[in-house]
Amino acid sequence: MLNNRNINIISGPIGIGKTTMLERFCEERNDVGGFLTHAQADFRRLLKFPSNLQSIELNWNESMDKSKKIEVGKFIFNNDSFTKALLKLEEDYLNPDLKYLMVDEIGKLEVQRNSGFEPKISKFIEKFKSDNKGKELIIVVRDSLLELAIKKYKLQGVTINSKPFVSMENILSGMVLAGGESRRMGEDKAIMEYHHMPQWQWTKELISPFCESVFVSSNSLDIGIKDDKKFENNGPISGILTIYSKYPKLNLFVLGVDYPNLNLTSVTTLVDVFKLTGRSVFYINDETDRIEPLIGIYNNELLNYVKSEFINGENSLSRILQKSEACFVRHRKSEVLKSFDYPYE
Repeated sequence: MLNNRNINIISGPIGIGKTTMLERFCEERNDVGGFLTHAQADFRRLLKFPSNLQSIELNWNESMDKSKKIEVGKFIFNNDSFTKALLKLEEDYLNPDLKYLMVDEIGKLEVQRNSGFEPKISKFIEKFKSDNKGKELIIVVRDSLLELAIKKYKLQGVTINSKPFVSMENILSGMVLAGGESRRMGEDKAIMEYHHMPQWQWTKELISPFCESVFVSSNSLDIGIKDDKKFENNGPISGILTIYSKYPKLNLFVLGVDYPNLNLTSVTTLVDVFKLTGRSVFYINDETDRIEPLIGIYNNELLNYVKSEFINGENSLSRILQKSEACFVRHRKSEVLKSFDYPYE
């Protein structure tokens, strides 16, 4: 009987350190096989094999057989390298001393063009489902291809970004910034309904699956935590610092009530980056080129920095984030990040 037990997916945006994290995992063990794709300068890629510490070039060059040339975007790959990696994967699958098998990564070539590691990687995954030989299979897929990959390889129900490959120290608390009565709206944005419930409740339910607990910051709602007098009248930073002063060890997922178009996919992307890297992460609106400080994750280090900047007279979260070492992800669908500030919107 085929099953997806012992299959794990590592997923997140391009360039956030998925391979680097797995390389660290491999450095601590001698029971890892498969292959990792290591990015180098000038669009070059190395396929690294953890079980024997060897590597091969993935890129094609002019000295190679032109029939082995595979082009995808700005990359030109050598088909023979894909074949060698798959042979190593099969060899490691049969090695009883290895517990983990890495497949880094399944990308556009495989998911959209049925090339690269295809069609053999599909057959391997099906064989692994039938007989995993007591091993764990770790598949790396960028977030934009995750749904397509799950459908193509029938990976429904697999674990995504979980331990031991992702640190469980990166635990989140949530914070809904509900504010108070909006002058432009003419009423409290927190109680407006876009999804058949008050917006503060919808926002809380959106992030609750990813958080141990969720606070609601509001100076008008009965259930809300009121701004501490030390921080009040300074905009959104007041609510964030109020929570941080009460719970100084938190990592805080902050979400304003102004974003009724926000969806689960967008929220999940931020959480994945945080779980994989431990870094603070925020969206940049691709249309306005602005950081969205009320849709993001403030790790504990950044919260401490926000407090120190506030003490030094800065109350703008955007300016603070511009100077920080946070990770920024461009969101290509600007309508998802649209802030609703007027009643006719």
